[in-house]
Amino acid sequence: MIEFAALTYGMLLSFVFSSLRANQKRQQKTPAIMVLVGYFLVGVTAAISAALFGLAVHHFFIAG
Repeated sequence: MIEFAALTYGMLLSFVFSSLRANQKRQQKTPAIMVLVGYFLVGVTAAISAALFGLAVHHFFIAG
């Protein structure tokens, strides 16, 4: 199940960022919702990485 979620998240992230980059390259106006989704995905990625780092530190110092 986690593999499916990771694949879906990666595909969504790739689609949003490539769309934003293509619009910037063509100097077209980007829809506001696309920019908000991009910021949301960056925030979720940062939160997941911080949580996984905290979990790794916990296992290294406390459990290990």
